[in-house]
Amino acid sequence: MSKTDARFVSTTKEVISEFQQASRNVNTDKSRTVWMSLFTKFRELRNYSNEIIELDNKTLSDQLEQFIVEIRKLNDQEYKAPSLYSGFCALVREISEMFEETWVINLFDKINSKVYTEY
Repeated sequence: MSKTDARFVSTTKEVISEFQQASRNVNTDKSRTVWMSLFTKFRELRNYSNEIIELDNKTLSDQLEQFIVEIRKLNDQEYKAPSLYSGFCALVREISEMFEETWVINLFDKINSKVYTEY
């Protein structure tokens, strides 16, 4: 075994899962919860009845784009671009976990996701 080979060890899905859970940040989880709650409320108010997990890439991207453009603070002011980007990232992390068992979705795809390229 070479020195390079010794740098890599075998692992299991359980060990990877434990590592991922240990590295979770409380503030990140809170952000994900807040932004997902806002997106869910937005979808209800716009009468989007399909579950997020049922949406195709284009529909989901379109709804996220509309959400990012229409969302306002409680005082009716617009969010600044960095806040919108952070919110978008929180939504992407949350939604990606929803889809991870069924299909691969890349909401950071610059070609297919107008939301990412706009902000």
